[in-house]
Amino acid sequence: MTGDTMCQIEGEELVIRVRIDALAAAAEIILPELLGIDPLRERPVKVTDPLVWANEVVNTLLEESEIGQTRITNMFDEAFEHALEYGAEGIEVEEAPEEDSDD
Repeated sequence: MTGDTMCQIEGEELVIRVRIDALAAAAEIILPELLGIDPLRERPVKVTDPLVWANEVVNTLLEESEIGQTRITNMFDEAFEHALEYGAEGIEVEEAPEEDSDD
């Protein structure tokens, strides 16, 4: 799906785009593995209406947990952490002061 996915800066916005047909194709490819369906079966998952499926995926991405997180905010949390771990530029992090221990 990488060739059909775009993530870039446009003006003051980070924009992520995925073609609906690519989303459907990716689901048909990955869902059998995720669901434990025999990979030798011919086309065990078929997206019958890509637009309806895409709307269902959007609803799932925006679904909030009890604490207000979504799969999208979780994705950004992971990306922030990964970027920092690998030396991303354009950000400064002040280390927390070490706590005194009364040993």
